[in-house]
Amino acid sequence: MLKRHKKYYNFVIMYLINKLKQRLQIESNKQFIIVLLTFTLAGLTISQFVKPLLFNFFGLTAETNIFIKIVSWIILIIPLYHVFLLLYGFLLGEFSFFWNFAVQRKIDKFKKRKVI
Repeated sequence: MLKRHKKYYNFVIMYLINKLKQRLQIESNKQFIIVLLTFTLAGLTISQFVKPLLFNFFGLTAETNIFIKIVSWIILIIPLYHVFLLLYGFLLGEFSFFWNFAVQRKIDKFKKRKVI
């Protein structure tokens, strides 16, 4: 009975991976692994190294107002995350993918907005 469930879980996982590859327009499993590794490295760098350094530099502590933390997160951390995505994407050979993912999509969304 356990083998039956294992086959089902493998099928579901492979289905989800293929859907994600299709959505991200990734062709190979190698490219998929590199993309996941790049997201992981960028997130790890921001959460473990950059955020504590910047928050300590600006004096943000646990007692700081949550609104100030959120605004500083949006202003400081999110742009740096995209920079690290591009940096790690370049180092791992997927710069064009992350340029399209992080920058070009944002530019296209901004251009599509209509000014009222």
